[in-house]
Amino acid sequence: MLYLEGLRLLLVFAGVVIGDDISTTFDYSSIDRLLVVSICVLAGYLIGGILGRLIIKGVGDTVRSLKEVPAAEVLGAAVLATTGLVFAVAIDTPLILLLRRNYALPVAGIIAWTFAYIGLRVGSAKATQVSNVIGLTKRLAKDVDPMQIDPHSVMLDVSAAMDRTIWILIKNNMLAAEVIVPRLVLDELSLLANSTDPAISRRANKSLEVLDFVRDNLASLTIAESSIFETEVLNEKIILLSKKLNLRLITADPKVAELAQKSEITYLDISTLANDMAPEHFVGEKLKVDLVKRGTQEGQTVGFLDDGDMVVVNDSSHMLGHKSVNVEVIQSRRTSQGLLVFAKISS
Repeated sequence: MLYLEGLRLLLVFAGVVIGDDISTTFDYSSIDRLLVVSICVLAGYLIGGILGRLIIKGVGDTVRSLKEVPAAEVLGAAVLATTGLVFAVAIDTPLILLLRRNYALPVAGIIAWTFAYIGLRVGSAKATQVSNVIGLTKRLAKDVDPMQIDPHSVMLDVSAAMDRTIWILIKNNMLAAEVIVPRLVLDELSLLANSTDPAISRRANKSLEVLDFVRDNLASLTIAESSIFETEVLNEKIILLSKKLNLRLITADPKVAELAQKSEITYLDISTLANDMAPEHFVGEKLKVDLVKRGTQEGQTVGFLDDGDMVVVNDSSHMLGHKSVNVEVIQSRRTSQGLLVFAKISS
């Protein structure tokens, strides 16, 4: 009823202004002027009630027709409410300039209030679409009803989302079930994407890029709201959410797998599959890599392959900062952070 009371207040104010304007124009006495103003105020109050209810009903019907879209977000409401105000200003400015009467301001206020209200309601109902159009985010979450989830659906934790194996399976339609990515996993990926560790940052950014690609091109991925207040530990939140939604958990983290086993949650540890699928850079293979930082051992530098895997190059400190350096693989092995390749400068 906030809109209704606001509209009534504006129309009562308009009644005062119009009544005073009429009284001044016809040079009424003080008593007559008070009577005219009172009548205009009463008319404004009644008109405000009728007009307000008609507008609320019309906007309500519009919103009800949009109930199939994802849950409302503040972003969409704010954007369209602001857009409504911009349209109102475009209408109000010539109105005020042309009429040049006292009641032009209340009328302008009514128009602005109405357009902002319509924008607020429609923006709330169409938040995801609005956000995608303006390009601010493609990763809005929605509430997931456990009763409506496909029983074959799976949920990713952070380690699985950062492992290229799962994205290979998803992109090639090798997972028949819907894939759920909790908001808390997405938030953690966003934090890791800004990490000072270039290896972690590169892998997290790559995961976010692939997530956007999969979500834009496949209907089988959903970002779910994930409000878990029982604990502040991320891995424990993942376990509780998996249990709450009754979803099979996919992880590449042994600690998460251990927690899942203790909690009697169905899970799949893809680290073994990832090891089997990891590219084998055989001894003697030639690679090109940018040498971006010093290694832990004297004379070593570190670079990264396009997929985020680390390459440690021996006896190359004199080439630190060089781009597309030719190196030769001398050894490779799989770690929890991805594939680790050891190399030397190619002769």
